[in-house]
Amino acid sequence: MTKINFYPNEKMFSLSGNSFSYIMQIKDGYLRHLYYGKKITDDDISSLFPQFLRAFSPSNFNDDSFDSFSNEFPTFGRGDFRNFALLIKTHTGSRLTDFKYDYHEIINKPKETILPNLKGEKTLVIYLKDIISNIKLCLYYTPYKEGIVRSVCVNNLSNETIYLKKISSFSLDMLNDNHELLYLTGSYARERHIESLPLKPGLFEISSLRGTSSHQFNPFMAVKEKHATEFNGNVYGFNLVYSGSFSLSAYVDQYDCIRLMGGINHADFSWQLKPKEIFITPEVVLVFSNKGLNHLSNQFHNLYKNNLIKDVKHPIVYNSWESTYFDFNEEKLLLLIDKAALLGVETFVLDDGWFGNRLDDTTSLGDWYTNIKKLPNGLKPLINRCKKHNMEFGLWIEPEMISLNSELYQKHPDWVLRDSLHKPIESRHQYVLDLTNKEVLNHLKNTIETLLTENDISYVKWDMNRSLTENCSLTLNFETMEETQHRYMLGVYKLLKYITDKFPNILFEGCSGGGGRVDPGMLRYFPQIWTSDNNDPISRSKIIYGTSLCYPLSTISSHIGDEISHTNGRKTPLDVRLAVNTLGPTGIEFNILKKDLPSLNTIKSELENYKMRRNLIMDGDLYRLESPFEGDLFSMLILNKEKTKGHLVIISLNITTNGKINYIKLKELNPNKQYLINDNIYFGSTLMNVGIPFRHSYGDYCVKTYTLEEVI
Repeated sequence: MTKINFYPNEKMFSLSGNSFSYIMQIKDGYLRHLYYGKKITDDDISSLFPQFLRAFSPSNFNDDSFDSFSNEFPTFGRGDFRNFALLIKTHTGSRLTDFKYDYHEIINKPKETILPNLKGEKTLVIYLKDIISNIKLCLYYTPYKEGIVRSVCVNNLSNETIYLKKISSFSLDMLNDNHELLYLTGSYARERHIESLPLKPGLFEISSLRGTSSHQFNPFMAVKEKHATEFNGNVYGFNLVYSGSFSLSAYVDQYDCIRLMGGINHADFSWQLKPKEIFITPEVVLVFSNKGLNHLSNQFHNLYKNNLIKDVKHPIVYNSWESTYFDFNEEKLLLLIDKAALLGVETFVLDDGWFGNRLDDTTSLGDWYTNIKKLPNGLKPLINRCKKHNMEFGLWIEPEMISLNSELYQKHPDWVLRDSLHKPIESRHQYVLDLTNKEVLNHLKNTIETLLTENDISYVKWDMNRSLTENCSLTLNFETMEETQHRYMLGVYKLLKYITDKFPNILFEGCSGGGGRVDPGMLRYFPQIWTSDNNDPISRSKIIYGTSLCYPLSTISSHIGDEISHTNGRKTPLDVRLAVNTLGPTGIEFNILKKDLPSLNTIKSELENYKMRRNLIMDGDLYRLESPFEGDLFSMLILNKEKTKGHLVIISLNITTNGKINYIKLKELNPNKQYLINDNIYFGSTLMNVGIPFRHSYGDYCVKTYTLEEVI
């Protein structure tokens, strides 16, 4: 149950969900943050935070300092030397603002405009105003059972143009009690590995300037108690609902207090705000757990599944990429479709190479018509063959990109992101289309709409295979050029909203060189995301584990790859590949025409089992039992909401000759109920306290999977 309370005598705001409280107070006209953490009874707690004037600290107060009090949304200058959330340059050149409480209201959550938003109900809006510059600041707080969603709006009430040089989606001050910062990092094909470090005095920042949320850093961070584990301790999680260049930071000040902050990366950002115009930031999701990281994750998962992600069926797909790359024709694809149907595949996806004159990656992005050299009869024979097998047909596209060697570029060389002087930098032989340009946006809307209208397509893999480098537009001027990155992202969101609204029955899967754009903003339009180009299950175990810190398994798309990974050359047995790469939306991505019958029969059997547990994986609660970042085991347990059914995976990632027996202790079972686990029956208390024995058998990797069901 969520609550929003205001106590006028104390001038105190209290927001709460199932297990958290968030408390603010107005004092001396400023909105001060008092508390965020485990749910407490509403009380005037301001006296618990003594205030006094700090030495060598500028202040207009007799009993407090700007440089030490917890400001709910700190601005540049005026004596607070810590990290600031807002910097505005006015028409005079001044960058000083002084926002004080004006009024507040509780409203229905505003409807989504351009930026992706979570659905919600009651929202607290606190209005702050700088009376000198006549600028209004609107702070939005929407409480949910699981957490809080925040965002900010700047309203220029003045008659002069102002410039936003930095505007964060949130700021949060908290005491540092030997806390650690946890974040997700990596690179192409090695996404979202877990890292942590102790929070010491100074500034720590994770960020992207690539125009995407990136492979390198994800727009998620958590602050946890030093000894917090998966299942114990206080943890605070923060996740930006944004897919472009971002920044998340933790600043520890001279008094060992933490200031957390995040939003659009201001390193390449400025926004011209004319009189009476507004600017709205991306949302940020705050989740608190007093039961460790795993509970934090399930809170994020539930929040997103109930309020952000479209509820869809996740089909088993066959993707043509690693079986054919660019080398295919109609005959080869029809053979793959026939064979895939025999294995129980539900959707056949034709990946890169089907359009324009695309024979390799040097040509034809932007020319979204069928490659008649490869497919002289178009897509229809492939679609019809799929229908014959009661399968659906899917297609790969990369709409945001353009090849130099393309008809579109020959017609519109001015449609790429660039300035008027420099030649743009190529990446994968392609440029980025200028989605700040309305003409480009309308062209893409019409082109994609035509493609999807003329063909019976049920699945689209939407790729984006490079970073932004020339953050300039030929449509913008000196005063607005630094708006390019954010305007590009707004263009992407406009395009995605238009297309996904126009075709509500098509499943869109996001991709950006694998997992280069995995974030809540993309999940608004893509219910599942291709999490990495790396199908190797050992690498995938870390990618899935890290990604699941804030994103549900239902969004983490993985495919069963070849015996020898096309990405890193590692050789893994089929049972390991099947166990890891079916922990979410799944498919096959290798040449099944060259596989032996026993292997194909094993895959067919496992896919049938997967279909039986698919709803459990997509809708259930996740329990991470063994971390591949901390040892040689990977183990996950998925339970349904009633805790009556489950799926357990245990994998040994390294050989220990004549090693010990590991006992994997399960979680959240009913201790007094009995469970059938494979062929044995045990009480929940036994499974949680004794555990399941696991010992590495012969070979490089070893896997065990178990089905749990409560005995009635």
